[in-house]
Amino acid sequence: MSDSRAQDVGVWGRIRIRHLLVGIPALLFAGGLGLDACSGLPVSQGARSPQAWLAGILAFGALYVIGEGVSEAIASRDRITDPLWLRVVRLIMLLAGAVALFFSLRLVASLVR
Repeated sequence: MSDSRAQDVGVWGRIRIRHLLVGIPALLFAGGLGLDACSGLPVSQGARSPQAWLAGILAFGALYVIGEGVSEAIASRDRITDPLWLRVVRLIMLLAGAVALFFSLRLVASLVR
């Protein structure tokens, strides 16, 4: 009976791995398409080949996930009771992250063309 239980755990473990292997690229693809659409379709309109388009969309998705993580990390530490100078520093960090994301998107779009 313990053997079948071990096999069941193995089956569920494999199913979870398959979900991750399908889910992560799907998340990157969906985020990349959304970011590409919001940016004026620089990757979709200027891609040399389908492979370059797919790489650009996945890179956009990865940048989107990184940007969300950075903004959430900065915003979660911000409190109304903090001194003004500390809140200004956090705002500057958030704006610097947005500028870095913008230039990263431009770099990816230029590499795809």
